[in-house]
Amino acid sequence: MAQAVLYVFATGNQAGVGSPMNTKSKLRLLVARALIATTTSVCLPPHAHAGVISTDAAISGDRAHILMLLDRPDISAQLEARGVKPSDAKARIAALSDAEIAQLSAGIDEARAGGGSGGAWGMLLLLLLPFGLIFLVAKLASRASESKKSDAAAAAH
Repeated sequence: MAQAVLYVFATGNQAGVGSPMNTKSKLRLLVARALIATTTSVCLPPHAHAGVISTDAAISGDRAHILMLLDRPDISAQLEARGVKPSDAKARIAALSDAEIAQLSAGIDEARAGGGSGGAWGMLLLLLLPFGLIFLVAKLASRASESKKSDAAAAAH
């Protein structure tokens, strides 16, 4: 009995052990199994290869990242426009302590992400701007209607 179950599972032959499958049924079975395999493999979490690194290695990575940024032509041009030679900036980065490097790296990451709370102020402005416009239009409309009433009253006298 176990052999028959394995045969049915392996071949997809639902009718029994001895009956043949046509080509169309075999193709459907193959496609169905391929889809099942791919969809279940997509749901599995990817393998992560993580290791413990020392603080020195993490800080040196930050230091190397900052030095790499200084090598970019646009940043070098900005430094020179402000009167700082890129070689002087690299020397200053090399003289910074590990804590200062970590703080500088965090500041660079924050500046890339939108500059901190600037995004919140922009969102608040976008939310309040329509209400301000509605209030302004309503105020102008009420002034116009008051002006018409006063003009009508002046014409009646």
